[in-house]
Amino acid sequence: MMNSDAYIRQRADEKKRATAAIATALATIDGEQREPDPWEREHLYIAVMSAFHGRYRLAVAYAEKALTPTDDRGPFAEGPGLSSSTAATGLA
Repeated sequence: MMNSDAYIRQRADEKKRATAAIATALATIDGEQREPDPWEREHLYIAVMSAFHGRYRLAVAYAEKALTPTDDRGPFAEGPGLSSSTAATGLA
């Protein structure tokens, strides 16, 4: 069983990895001098919300998935997602 200090350090490391993954995804898109497309926006939104709720490993997965090349996204990449709900909340 992990002691409380080790657990706190582990969670801090997970949080650093999550915020770094999100920052990397945003910097990559920004470096291309463009806005995120709907796929990227949806995955980054989920990554940020996951990090906010302490689900750091999930946040890393979604931040990394946001950068999936267009050709590798699969047949459901253009399906319904957050695009309509983010427009209503001002996140679009």
